[in-house]
Amino acid sequence: MFEALKRLFTGNARGTDWGSVSKWAQSRQCQFKRVRGVDGFAIEGRLEQLPWRMEWGPPQRAYISSRELRLRMEMNLPQDLQMMVISLSLLEALELQTFEDFTQGNQTYAGSALPEEMRWLSMWPRAALVGQRDLRQHMAALGADPAFAEAWTEGPLGRQLDIARQGLLSASPPFMLMCQRGRLYLRMETPRVDAGLLDEALDLFNIAAASAARTARQFTVGSPHALGKPTA
Repeated sequence: MFEALKRLFTGNARGTDWGSVSKWAQSRQCQFKRVRGVDGFAIEGRLEQLPWRMEWGPPQRAYISSRELRLRMEMNLPQDLQMMVISLSLLEALELQTFEDFTQGNQTYAGSALPEEMRWLSMWPRAALVGQRDLRQHMAALGADPAFAEAWTEGPLGRQLDIARQGLLSASPPFMLMCQRGRLYLRMETPRVDAGLLDEALDLFNIAAASAARTARQFTVGSPHALGKPTA
């Protein structure tokens, strides 16, 4: 009886019950960690021998209004393999925000505080995504060389993004995939998470990683779009 009353009055002291998420991580042979001081968690795992980290909690970007899911992986990709896939609605919102800041003299972001992805919108050309009409209606791909982004989104990644539009991305949340400094990143808005959503997000991330590695191999030395050396 005493224990039941104790749970009643202190049950929320530790925040959200992440039991189902912890079990999901265990089923994937990953390590689950509760983030101290905030209502969130981190999960660490490996894709083959490559370590990745997933985080869910308060957003790190102003364009995400609720909770944020983040994934990153060290892939040792060539330094100049720089590319991004971004939801069209988010791209348009960021372009509008950037335009308004410049024309109205707002100092929403200053200097190095400007998120990389907002700088990329003005620096990188868009990929044509030839033959990917469905994808073009919902996503945009950009790259330091658009040929990289086009190759990345061909085949498995493009198909998985189309599948994600029916599930993971069906609510059209702010979303992006990025390759930068040898790493792969995923960032999206999601106020709640469950095992099904984490499955979809990790599966998409894994396919993006395999497609990025394939793209790096495709643009070898001697190619018209040759890549440099992998990052250290």
